[in-house]
Amino acid sequence: MSEIIKISNPLYVANLAPLITDFLEKVNLRNINVYSMIALFQRTAQLGGEMVELWACIEENEPVGFGHWGIRDLPLVGTVHLDFVYCKGNRKDLVKQLVGEFVSFGVRKHSPWYTCDVVNNPKLISHLTNLAHELGIEEFSQPYVPFIGRKTNGK
Repeated sequence: MSEIIKISNPLYVANLAPLITDFLEKVNLRNINVYSMIALFQRTAQLGGEMVELWACIEENEPVGFGHWGIRDLPLVGTVHLDFVYCKGNRKDLVKQLVGEFVSFGVRKHSPWYTCDVVNNPKLISHLTNLAHELGIEEFSQPYVPFIGRKTNGK
C-alpha cells in the first residue's frame, strides 16, 4: 500500500536521489543536475514553510515518487506552480495523489490559478489535462510563450 507524505526533514531528501536521477535522465534538462535538485529539495524541506512544499510517495518504506510546488512571486501573485512531479513506473494513481496534494495546497493558499511546465510529450500532456479535469481544474490557453535562452561563450 502506498502513502504520500510531506517531507520536512532535509536529511530524508538523500533517499530521493535515485528517483531524481531517473527523472533527470527522462526529461533531459541541460541546466539542472542531481546536485542542484537535491539542494533545492533540501532547502524546501528545511525552510519551505508556507511558500513551497516537497512530497514523496512511499511504498514498502521506499520512496517511489516525489512532487515539488510553491507559490509564485510577482508578477504572478495568486498562482501556485507545480515544479516537478515524478513517479517510478509512470504510476498514474500516485501522480494523481501528488497532483491532488498540489491542488489542496492551492486551496489552502486561496489561489485561483494553477500552473506547471510539462515536457513536450503529447501523451503526458493529455494525461495531465485529463487529470486536471478530474480534479476540477479548467485548462486555459495563454497568449505568451516563455523565452529561455543561454549565453554562448565568446559573444
